[in-house]
Amino acid sequence: MGFWIFFILIALCIFSYIYQKNIFAPAVVFNFVFALVAFASMFKVSTNGLALRTVKINFFTYFLILLGCFCFTIASICVKRTEKKGKNTKTNSTILYTYIGLTGFGLILNASKIFSYLKNGGKVQYIYRLSTNSAYVENELSSTAFGDKYNTFIGNPLYYLLTPYFLTVYFQDKTQKKYLIYSFIFLFLKIITHFSRVEIMYFMLYFIVLVIMNKREWRISKNKKKSSFKTIMVFAVITFFMFYVFTLRNTNYLKTFFDYFGKPLLYMQTLFNYADIHGHCFGYLSTLGIGQFIFGLLEQINITPPQLLNLAQQYANEIGAATVLPDGSIYNAFSTCFYYFYVDFGLFGVITISFIFGLISQKMFVRFKSRSDIQAMVCYLILLICIGFSFIRWQLVRSEIALAFVYAFFLFKKQRALLRK
Repeated sequence: MGFWIFFILIALCIFSYIYQKNIFAPAVVFNFVFALVAFASMFKVSTNGLALRTVKINFFTYFLILLGCFCFTIASICVKRTEKKGKNTKTNSTILYTYIGLTGFGLILNASKIFSYLKNGGKVQYIYRLSTNSAYVENELSSTAFGDKYNTFIGNPLYYLLTPYFLTVYFQDKTQKKYLIYSFIFLFLKIITHFSRVEIMYFMLYFIVLVIMNKREWRISKNKKKSSFKTIMVFAVITFFMFYVFTLRNTNYLKTFFDYFGKPLLYMQTLFNYADIHGHCFGYLSTLGIGQFIFGLLEQINITPPQLLNLAQQYANEIGAATVLPDGSIYNAFSTCFYYFYVDFGLFGVITISFIFGLISQKMFVRFKSRSDIQAMVCYLILLICIGFSFIRWQLVRSEIALAFVYAFFLFKKQRALLRK
């Protein structure tokens, strides 16, 4: 059945591209990602190469992703493909430099632990493992209570907001090279804290999208050899840095691909047993990233969080815990966004939340494309992370991503749209 689901999702992807005429339209990316998941779920990497999986994905699991992708696609069609000129936004400089300072403090806070660890004889190869486990087991890279909360609710959300902001400003005005430098400094400090490949992937995705979406300016810059050469060199440095991190972590590329894309459906299928026992969260799981922040503040004045929030946190912990899959492998985290929707409201959640997600994403994309509004551009780049990495999890369950949208609200202010001649 996997082949049928793969071909249907590819058909939805092609239809979305023909309708939107842009490879970074939300429905194009969303359907393509889950087409890869459907394809990879049929295979495994063995000593003799690729082989068909002996443990099959059941009909209900395939149906769930097909239903969610279909609703997301329908929602994107419901939004007009162009938007009238209106009030654009501009950056609040005071807020911007405050955000830069707060983000830098959080990154330096984490980086200082790494430098101390390396100074005391620690090995680079172990940084990722120690930093990942430090949330569960105390070790050399464990954060203080203050450091952990600061970066979860302030430092990291601002990092995920400012990185696409810096690159967007640079691509809108190539003379603003300081923002490109800021983005590299922040990326470097972020990478050395845990040597995660994901941060480099995010950065590369932002870079590629902005190059293609600003293709008119890109064509002009090709006549200016210096500007073109610098841009190519930036991309080359990022690519080299990513493969260097892969080398440090002894990455097997083929196995990594099929582990990342081939097992989320099997993992989601396994997690359904937990959902059947504990019941629905009625929206608390999908909004956990915001809920943790709000109820964390309310706890300070002795207001007890609702039981449903505690249940949502239990689900999040269960998803992140190492689990033995039916094929004998150990897996965690990659449960797809649809599992979160299902846990909240069952099939109704998959239908409605997928539709709302598609509607908001398409609306922001149209504004991004039609008006070149900086707030829309930055917010869509963050949304693109939610879309492109939805095969892993519902990204807004993470406070780091969810709060980035909240902080974006304060970074920008309205201005009158200038009439273009």
